[in-house]
Amino acid sequence: KLPELPHNPILCLQLKVSAYPEPRLTCRSKSGDSVSSSEQSSRLTVKERYSPENFYATFVVTFSNLNEVTNETLITCTAENSLGSREVDIRLTALAPTPEIVSGSATNWWNSYDLRWQHHVKANVDYYRIRVLYMGANNEVLNQTEQRLQNFERTDNRGKGLRQAKNLVFDLSPDTAHNISLQACNRHGCSRFSKHVRVHTAPES
Repeated sequence: KLPELPHNPILCLQLKVSAYPEPRLTCRSKSGDSVSSSEQSSRLTVKERYSPENFYATFVVTFSNLNEVTNETLITCTAENSLGSREVDIRLTALAPTPEIVSGSATNWWNSYDLRWQHHVKANVDYYRIRVLYMGANNEVLNQTEQRLQNFERTDNRGKGLRQAKNLVFDLSPDTAHNISLQACNRHGCSRFSKHVRVHTAPES
């Protein structure tokens, strides 16, 4: 499982192979990229350093543009020399990204808020979790709720590479400050909660 990374990230994996004569490493990804230690592609590159004294080779495999890993990607690397070969599978899984809340702090309602957020358009998200902190006059937390969200409105802006979504958050308290944050989840795990937006509801009418 990978740590959460920024847009257009790069992952470097180091592989050590004990072999004599000097081995050659070939890696291929499930998406069709294939590269050897004497070549490179736009997404998958391999660099080699061989130590003849210790009979092992160190390869650095670089996989770029991890935003293409929408769920999971399998990379198979094969080390080979004149005496034989050995294969290893590397499975990259894509943790759900932390959403960015883009809606402002204003609301005209006393018990609800129109929450809007966005993240990378190719991110694999199964559901979201909304956290609401009900704040007191001295900025203390009076209450906290969380709810799982699977049904929501969304729009894919592929030109900007963004998925934009929105949902109404209900059960807020009137004339009260609320810190609202959002978490994205998939079968590989959940992101961190987003930076909160502070919403002060209107008095009850």
